[in-house]
Amino acid sequence: MKGYSSYFSIGITLSLLIAIVAILIIKNAQIQPRTQQDIVLEKAIEYAQSRGLQGRPTKFVMKQTTLSEWFSLVGFQPGADAIKVGLNLNRAIWIVVMKGDVEWRGPGRQTDGLGNKFDSISIALSADTLEYIGAFSAGPHEALPLGGWWSSDR
Repeated sequence: MKGYSSYFSIGITLSLLIAIVAILIIKNAQIQPRTQQDIVLEKAIEYAQSRGLQGRPTKFVMKQTTLSEWFSLVGFQPGADAIKVGLNLNRAIWIVVMKGDVEWRGPGRQTDGLGNKFDSISIALSADTLEYIGAFSAGPHEALPLGGWWSSDR
């Protein structure tokens, strides 16, 4: 009898050990690593909220592109001297366009009255550092960077 109780204790200990290892393996398998796009989206949402996005976006679209394309999409023409002073139009960036209620907070808009409320905000981030580059907001009848899905909502 004494020998059987040792085997029984070892069996219970091994069973518990196997169960704990199985639980840890299953738990780790369920945790999905965050992708680069997840990180870009979260950073863009933070910046958008600081510029007036209320809550979380209802829809979004994102694209990795260049600073030149961002300028083209938002209608900005850098001056001829911009390249001379270090502006790199080929700089890799992310553009994240988000639909949602936006009460603009930032340069280039009025502080109150008409022109402050928008239904979208676009954020440009540096592709390598996720540093904020710029923002663009549009109202219901204005063109959007990376639009397409937007027109069906109007």
